[in-house]
Amino acid sequence: MAIWQYKLFAIPEEELKSYFNNVGNMPMEAFDNIEWWKYRTYKSVDFNSLKELSIQESWSKDIKQLGDIDSDCVETIVQEEKIIEIANRIDLRKNYKLMVEYICEFGKHNHLCFLNVEFKVLFSTPEAICKDIRDYKVFEEFKKKLDG
Repeated sequence: MAIWQYKLFAIPEEELKSYFNNVGNMPMEAFDNIEWWKYRTYKSVDFNSLKELSIQESWSKDIKQLGDIDSDCVETIVQEEKIIEIANRIDLRKNYKLMVEYICEFGKHNHLCFLNVEFKVLFSTPEAICKDIRDYKVFEEFKKKLDG
């Protein structure tokens, strides 16, 4: 992942609530050890709100990729139509707010919440995700390099 990208993992909200009643940060072990997508298939997830991202060929046959790997991108790892992981990357070099809106719409439509790279739980609101981007230490460092 490039320094100019902010990454979010998508997980089904109902699964989060079934394992954790009210959580701010999730332990990394929980993210790695819980089968978040066990009740959903790739075909059951609606990607239409991400229509601005074109389908791209991935380096792996198991990754369904929307968008450019070096910019705005949604990567879904799929094995036998079963989702293993959905990762969203937002390019911070450009006006990222539009991509945040697309991702939030995708999250709301599919009843998803998001985890940042520190496993902080974020719900599908542009305000929450934009605030997290502004608080993202790598983003602060990136902005300093751009400005200075």
